[in-house]
Amino acid sequence: GLNPLGHFLSSGWTENRNPSAFFSVNWYKATYDEVGDRNPVAHYAELPKGDMRAPHPLFDPKPYAAVAGLDLSRSEDVYRHFLEKGIATKRSPGDLFNRFVETNGFDTMELDFPDLVKLSFEAAVESVGTSQTIRSLTRTAVADQHFEILKAGGSLAKTRVCLFASYLPDGVVPASTAYYLKALKAAGLTLVFVAATERSTGLIGLPDDVCHTVLVKDNHGYDFASWALALNALPSLWAADSLLFTNDSVLGPVSAESLSNACKAMQRINADYVGLTDSFQVRHHVQSYFFMLKAKALASPDVRKYWNGVLSYSDKDKVIGEYELGGLGAYEAAGLKTDVVFPTDEALREADVNPTLHLWRDLLEAGYPFIKMQLLRDDIEGIETEDWEQYVPKGSELHQVINARLGSKNEIQRKMKFVKSREI
Repeated sequence: GLNPLGHFLSSGWTENRNPSAFFSVNWYKATYDEVGDRNPVAHYAELPKGDMRAPHPLFDPKPYAAVAGLDLSRSEDVYRHFLEKGIATKRSPGDLFNRFVETNGFDTMELDFPDLVKLSFEAAVESVGTSQTIRSLTRTAVADQHFEILKAGGSLAKTRVCLFASYLPDGVVPASTAYYLKALKAAGLTLVFVAATERSTGLIGLPDDVCHTVLVKDNHGYDFASWALALNALPSLWAADSLLFTNDSVLGPVSAESLSNACKAMQRINADYVGLTDSFQVRHHVQSYFFMLKAKALASPDVRKYWNGVLSYSDKDKVIGEYELGGLGAYEAAGLKTDVVFPTDEALREADVNPTLHLWRDLLEAGYPFIKMQLLRDDIEGIETEDWEQYVPKGSELHQVINARLGSKNEIQRKMKFVKSREI
């Protein structure tokens, strides 16, 4: 119910929200150091005559002014012309955009404005190779990615929320993911589902009335970018009683009781940042496939600053190094208590092991609710999995959806990538 401009001026710009598709707040601040702590839009509006800087990586005021035959001396005036007249006549915003649409065989004159906007985001992602000032191919602000809210369920304040990230290249929700979502709802969680996909017009196979809110986004940046986007697009998440982060890299739960017990244990533990498991590989960290922020963490300005600063990296190792391995230190630096439900045994802390892979039987027998997808999909040297069906009875619904997932095209392709990387 707020005035959108008033919201942007008071707080939106500090949260890296964009006032339009062709003004990137995060990119503008990163590109022009003298902006400092000012509102980037206010800074841009007060540029002196002759300063023809860009408000967005894809809008270049100088060539646009030349092509449009404009005799204007201020970047803001050129930008205003583009917004008021250029878009309506489908005039290109700049050379980087031209190269993108030509390379991909698009005809901008045949595009509707929403398509033009979506292409502009895609072009930004691909443009870093042609300009050192564009950061989008290797990293981009999550708010600069194209996304759509397919289902909006209202405020999430004062609720126990599960923020679920899923990679769905073809927009099809696997039966194993649907099974997991239903179990999370049955455990009393309110679900926010974020799908990274190539197909943004809708999702296939998402169970009816299970998810409170559904977002789809361009496939860039892995789970941390999906989670950060949801926190940016749905500010009431910060007022939740607790926020559980998870993804579809696990299969299960092996029983409703095991999931319920795990969630209750996370709530019961006297800590603000709680994970299901930790690992000492590389350095001590909470594994990021299942962790929770409680009310104190969500109310922390340092935690909000941390998530507002999350970038969408194309390099998975960069995501792991900066966010999964670095998360524990960031929360501890914010003065928060941290803990895990199934801590790594002290005797194994010097060993180079991932507990969810190397100690999977021990975890299941201790009440752990999941089996990692990678464990069953990939033939990992030194890890035996032939007896996994001992923990998931044949003929059960979970057994059926696991086998269907293992036999899917997407998982077979991932397995082939793993085999090739091991050969290299």
